[in-house]
Amino acid sequence: MGVDYIHFMRFSLACLLITLPFAPRAQRFSVFETYNFDSTYYIVAMGSSFKDPGKDSKAYNFFVDNVAEMKRMKEEWTVKTMVPHIFYDQDMIDLFIMKDSQLVNTQIMIYPKQGVIRARNNWYDFDMKKFEDIEKRYPLNYHSKTFQFASDLDFALFYDSIENTPSYIFLFEPHFLFEGHFDIIAPRSPDPASPIFVLSDINKELEALTPAKNFRAQGILNDPFNEEHTDKTKIMVESSKKLYDRYKNRFNIKGAWIPSIFESKVFFRD
Repeated sequence: MGVDYIHFMRFSLACLLITLPFAPRAQRFSVFETYNFDSTYYIVAMGSSFKDPGKDSKAYNFFVDNVAEMKRMKEEWTVKTMVPHIFYDQDMIDLFIMKDSQLVNTQIMIYPKQGVIRARNNWYDFDMKKFEDIEKRYPLNYHSKTFQFASDLDFALFYDSIENTPSYIFLFEPHFLFEGHFDIIAPRSPDPASPIFVLSDINKELEALTPAKNFRAQGILNDPFNEEHTDKTKIMVESSKKLYDRYKNRFNIKGAWIPSIFESKVFFRD
């Protein structure tokens, strides 16, 4: 699963929260209310754009690891007035809270042009001068690199090698859900609904070998093979190599095993 998935999920979450019903809160609270900042923490802000979600930003960035400053931010970054309606914005800011070099929060976002911040799963008015003050005094210039891994062990070894690197900021961990994937070519009838029943049968065959949580089978409607054939259909199965080796059906054609390529986007200070 590529790192763009992370940006897609953040975009999807932002869109969802735009439509949340308005339920005013009268009590002021800190956007960092659940954190007791000490020397194991640091806060990173990174700007991004919906137009270029994977591009490193040169604006709206800061890095704070000063304990006194983080505690001051906790006291001063408070919100009260909920915003019932916001609009899609090209620019946004993600706040990443780190503890012991691990991401512990990726859910605080700011729309700088609208002056709103997301906290407690709602949007609130926010004084951007507070952000600009930190950005000016703790500027961050950074770059990112994407690394690929064959397994979770490879990633663990890589992480051990970089986590104490002075320029290291943080990374998005790969999602090691399935070891790889393969295709199954199975007979079908000309009936347009036939691939659905074929998929159901293949799911049952796989579930006889392993619990359903251990694989994901799906038909790809716009696959050229499926568009060209009405007598057979291609089903893609994501799973473990063990399930691939065990799956057998004399009426179906099992394609080659293709190992997954796991990616991690890593951020470094310049």
